[in-house]
Amino acid sequence: MIKKTLMRLFCLSFAYQAAYAAAHVSAQKHGGAVSALSAPAADGSFFSGGDDGVLVRWTPDGRGEHYQVSELPIKLLALHPNGSTVALYETDGFTQHRVSVWDWRTLKRTFARRFQHAVTALSFTQQGRYLMTGTASVDGVVFFNSRGAAQRKLKEPAGTVSLLKTGGTEASCLMYAPSGSLLYYDLNTGARKAEFKTEAGLEQVVLYGNSLFIAGVRGGEVAVVSAADGKTLLRVPARDPLLFASQDAAYCAENRGADGVVKVLGVGRKDGALSANAPAEYARFSLSPGERLSCGAAGGASFRFGTDSGNVYAASVSGAEMTLNRLTETAFERIYDIAPCADGDGFYFIAKTGIYRAAGGGYLLKAADNPENDTNILAYGDGVIVWAKDARRAVSYLNPADGRRSTLFSPSQKIRAVRLFGSRLLVVEGTSAVSIYDFDSAKASLLYSGTGIQDAALYRGELFVAKAQASNPRSPLVSVNVETKETVPLDVSGEVAYALACDDEASGTPAVYGIAADISGTARKTVLFAYYPDQKRSAPVFQLADENAEAFVALFGDTLHTNMGKTQVISYNVLTRKQTPLERGASLPVKLAQSGDYLAALNADGTISWYARTAVAGNLRLLPSGEWERY
Repeated sequence: MIKKTLMRLFCLSFAYQAAYAAAHVSAQKHGGAVSALSAPAADGSFFSGGDDGVLVRWTPDGRGEHYQVSELPIKLLALHPNGSTVALYETDGFTQHRVSVWDWRTLKRTFARRFQHAVTALSFTQQGRYLMTGTASVDGVVFFNSRGAAQRKLKEPAGTVSLLKTGGTEASCLMYAPSGSLLYYDLNTGARKAEFKTEAGLEQVVLYGNSLFIAGVRGGEVAVVSAADGKTLLRVPARDPLLFASQDAAYCAENRGADGVVKVLGVGRKDGALSANAPAEYARFSLSPGERLSCGAAGGASFRFGTDSGNVYAASVSGAEMTLNRLTETAFERIYDIAPCADGDGFYFIAKTGIYRAAGGGYLLKAADNPENDTNILAYGDGVIVWAKDARRAVSYLNPADGRRSTLFSPSQKIRAVRLFGSRLLVVEGTSAVSIYDFDSAKASLLYSGTGIQDAALYRGELFVAKAQASNPRSPLVSVNVETKETVPLDVSGEVAYALACDDEASGTPAVYGIAADISGTARKTVLFAYYPDQKRSAPVFQLADENAEAFVALFGDTLHTNMGKTQVISYNVLTRKQTPLERGASLPVKLAQSGDYLAALNADGTISWYARTAVAGNLRLLPSGEWERY
């Protein structure tokens, strides 16, 4: 049954508010594992970071202020003593390693620095004058001032370290090296003051007991060493331990199915001196079946936890029982994809709960169910084309009027992309084939086969294929005659090309746009290029001195849009060469669609943002009930 909400979709009456510069307040859980937490402040507020690249500030009353800071997973988080400056380590776990610093009050990035090696430690000095970054390299530790300038604070490289802690005056710094050393440096002179041999290979390393003791995990054991001389004080068995610490004590949470236990590594006295106590049971807890703790934080007697399913918990302890109070929920459903209607009047959206259309007077209508849980959509004629990305399932045509569904194309590999050009449908299968389905003849055929295929587009009757440069022919962009199948390598530089865009109705010089990237070696770069078929040459439009594998390109008439640069969408008029940034919401746009005078963005968190000129005019999210909500 078609369901109508009472909300006008295209109502632009709400002013050009500063929503684009505001966090999205909701109880929505992270879109991946929670990977980092800050210790709760005195008022109970804290930050969480996740594999979805979202940073959330949880207010004292448990509300989540969400803001996506990266397209990469967040793996480390350090909170400045001022409580509002946050440093993050973002990484894909392979080639991209970036440290960024954000001012939460303004939601602006203060600076970002890229590293060739993994970041192993991230911490502000005690007074916040410097950000200390440990790396898995010979150089080891880099100090940054508040402007992001590297400071030479050490006379000699410290090597790889996984713990960094300064004293209250910031005159000295303690470091733990996984090679098996405790290092003390004088930060005034840069000299190494002392080095002690200690337990090697410790992970999840924490400092506690007013900086007297260091605990870490190795194998199935928790080891405690003296921070004064590196001597081993304790070795105790632990079952799948998760270590975290407050200033006074360290805690070891052990996942045991749906149940678990938190043990405390406290501080006692022996022979009149402070000593490290063996772990003692602190409290027991329970989680939902299948959920596991992924990180924890403590501040005094306050505890916070994150899980591998994206939930965040605040813990309360009564006697020997710890109650985990969940702060998160599925506050809204993820919209998978967006497409302009074929008649130019509104948009289609596809989600797990169904296929929706915004058309007519701007009302949102549920057009059809989505029983196959398809993830992508295109509009054609009176119906829609649906398919599931990264799955080997049929591309289908669905008529919302009668619910009839027919198969257009059955792939032999997992589908990478489906694109519509007039009455012809291109299907990129895996990375080795491009097939075509012709609606006029109702026939499908193979157009191109090769290796390393990333994308394909039809422009003025010619097929353009973006691929890896290393595969034959050795160019990241090739053209294919759709009749003769003749393949020609084109004049485009780069190791790989992707995200092709073209528009037969563009009035400027005929061009195919795309992204080419150099992703190996130290000089990585990403270039948005224009290839001019008539002139058989290419030219750069934008260039980024970094890797940006998730960037998109969209061309609507003479206006080019891209999120290359990772922080917002840039609108570029190819005739006037005028460049205009589009404001962003709390989540980063991953796709743009245009219908008539309206521009809509699908965001990474599955919400929709609407644009009036270059300003975010409003946002929509789909509630689990199937209703739509403006926020």
